[in-house]
Amino acid sequence: MRRNFTQKIEKESAVKTTKTQTMKSISQKKNQDFLNIMYFHKRRIIVGGLFCAAYGTLCYNTTTHRLEAVRLGIAGSMANCICECAFHLIDTLNIRSKVQSTDNNKNSSTF
Repeated sequence: MRRNFTQKIEKESAVKTTKTQTMKSISQKKNQDFLNIMYFHKRRIIVGGLFCAAYGTLCYNTTTHRLEAVRLGIAGSMANCICECAFHLIDTLNIRSKVQSTDNNKNSSTF
């Protein structure tokens, strides 16, 4: 009886160790994937970061501009950027779902 209990505890500890190792390997793989993306897209990330910094600085500095038309123009520009960024994700998902549904209905006619 004691032997079975000891074996059961050993099995549970082995399962916990395996789960911990699996979680560590998944975390390491995600970190490596992130670093690969950063390495291969570094120019795009730098240009995007510089653009966002310049645009943010411009928007911040024009909040105290003396002309209301300029302040209104910047507000409209910011609203447009926010809407475009929000709908970009939706458009991407919509395109992916259309491609997947086209692949699934390859042999069926739509007429």
